[in-house]
Amino acid sequence: MRRCLLPLLSVCLALTTALAAGFGELPYKPRAATARVRDYKVAGDLSNVSNRRQLPTLTAEQRARLVANGFVARPTAEEQMFYLYEDNAYRGIPQFVTTDSVLHTYHVFYDFVLRHLETDKLLPALAELSTQLLGDGLAAWRREPVDSPIKAALGRAVAYLAVPPMLLNQKVALPPELRPLVMADMALIEAHAKRAKCALGPEIDFTQFIPRGHYTRSDELKRYFLAMMWYGLVPMDLAADGPLTEAMLVAELLDGSKRASQLWAEVYEPTAFYVGVSDDIGARDLAPLIKRVYGEGGLARLADKNRQAAFLKLVDLELKAPGIAQATLVDGEEKVQGRQFRLMGQRYLPDSRMFQELCYPNVGTQAQPRLFPKGLDAFAVMGSARAAELLDGLYAQGKYEKYGEQRAKLTKEFAALSTSDWAQSLYFGWFWALQPLLQPAPAGYPGFMRNAAWGDKQLIAALGSWTELRHDTILYGKQSVAEAGGDEPEPPAGYVEPSIEVYERLGWLLRLTQDGLRRRGIVAKESDLDWSLETFAQLCDNLADISVKELTGTPLTVQELSDIKWIGGALEGIMLSAARLQPDAQVNRWWSIQNKTDRHMALVADVHTSFDQVLQEAVGTPAELWVVAPFKDRLVAFRGASFQYYEFVHPAGDRLTDEAWQAMVAAGKAPKAPEWTASYLLPPGIARPQVTSAPGPG
Repeated sequence: MRRCLLPLLSVCLALTTALAAGFGELPYKPRAATARVRDYKVAGDLSNVSNRRQLPTLTAEQRARLVANGFVARPTAEEQMFYLYEDNAYRGIPQFVTTDSVLHTYHVFYDFVLRHLETDKLLPALAELSTQLLGDGLAAWRREPVDSPIKAALGRAVAYLAVPPMLLNQKVALPPELRPLVMADMALIEAHAKRAKCALGPEIDFTQFIPRGHYTRSDELKRYFLAMMWYGLVPMDLAADGPLTEAMLVAELLDGSKRASQLWAEVYEPTAFYVGVSDDIGARDLAPLIKRVYGEGGLARLADKNRQAAFLKLVDLELKAPGIAQATLVDGEEKVQGRQFRLMGQRYLPDSRMFQELCYPNVGTQAQPRLFPKGLDAFAVMGSARAAELLDGLYAQGKYEKYGEQRAKLTKEFAALSTSDWAQSLYFGWFWALQPLLQPAPAGYPGFMRNAAWGDKQLIAALGSWTELRHDTILYGKQSVAEAGGDEPEPPAGYVEPSIEVYERLGWLLRLTQDGLRRRGIVAKESDLDWSLETFAQLCDNLADISVKELTGTPLTVQELSDIKWIGGALEGIMLSAARLQPDAQVNRWWSIQNKTDRHMALVADVHTSFDQVLQEAVGTPAELWVVAPFKDRLVAFRGASFQYYEFVHPAGDRLTDEAWQAMVAAGKAPKAPEWTASYLLPPGIARPQVTSAPGPG
């Protein structure tokens, strides 16, 4: 019997506050290492590469890059990175463990655990919450007399609350007066084809109701996606000309029910731990102000227009403005989002803030608006000189008014964040773990890491992992918007990409996850999931230790070399430990997972919307990476796996699912990779997968 997640307990504390408070017990202390790898040069004929006969047949250009840069990559059609490592172990090819492969493993682990939590714990709580709120709202509506000043607004609020239960396939009995409002919204959700005004009044982008990310994997996840998207996406402007009364009514209904408040916390707070806090105002924020201005009593008191100005003044003074202030075109006029109430608001993402601030109306003019950001923007802000160089040079983004000024402002803003700021959610922590990839390797590091091409490879690793992060959290994140074998006595050579801080930050993040889940009663100590978190964290620790040894010239132990040889099985085991949380859990190898979409690493996420188009970020099949590096007294060619990354604009009405993207990749219809990746990634590559399983140690 599985010992995995325990039943969710009632969580009463705000997770981000608790997480920050617990950070002191989980300090981040990077290892110190003085790198002194000997200089070397790859011979033009590869004669000084001891295992050159294991190299594949390379084109003249690929061979020239391997000699000049000490590494080269080429595409493959493999489904997963670890398949390359299992193939290496099977064929006796020296392993090169990449940060890409470890980061990809973290994505799989994060994604499977999150969807298990959603299906087994959050969906039942959400269903009960939706039923409770609708029942309370209908009872209140029926109590109000026909001539009540609050009756019409309360009817619209009830119509708003009726949509999620219907999306969750619950039986909903509505009064004839309200049913047309609800069915109009349901029709727009089902069509998910355009922007339109919902029954509550605000205009929303109904293309966001296309289930995507991991939410296509089951009917339960699709229903959860749709209901949560409604609660997170539909805004109620806290302004005199917006659905202000409806917002107060919904906040009062939630705040006035102990059970509804408890259920709301059971859904919101674990997702805040994973993704972050809402970027908009919720019932917890609004309810105290309502009581201060309107006092206690029946809902009809909220119709008092004489108190509205005082209430709105308090809202502006005491409640936060959105960090991601979306810019939209409403009735032909540009509108930048102000303070809004959302029942389960979408979350503040650092990269979405960057994108929003780097697009129109903050950057560019009406005549020349910057309507789409680039993934590179986020990493330029995070300190990548190469990303900044590409944006300013190759892509000439400086042509947009105020682009440089805005990027400099954001760079300063995010550079000021402390380590505990980055610990406020697992999303923040994952994004922060990518930062070391952006820094060039200093003197003393191996030669293959000290050239511009390796900087491009690392930038793709960061973009690929970030794409997986956006994919896994696509439901919760607030988008930016702009309009306008057996034991061996002597294991073979093996090498770990010596990116010490990446492994350290991932290990820290995994222990932060473990501690946070334990504190909240979501995972039991020494349960299967707890054990898997610790195993993965220890692997990251070991990779950091090996990296230090490589940089300082300390020989690796037989055990460490054996661990490197069998890294494919270790990564697969970690991924499977999370995959087994799913309904098709009886699997002992990756290729036996029933859902073929889950078996394939290719995925896609839309991260920004402009009019009827979206910016899509995607990763494809892994690339095969050949690296020449010193091992003991010789040069060895090592083989590893890395990301292939894509960025392109696509129609909003056809926001891509993983299934659609994987079909594009399989049919050879994927767009071209960024042109600057040609510094190291060169076709042709492996056309077919070489192995689906391989023997492991013992």
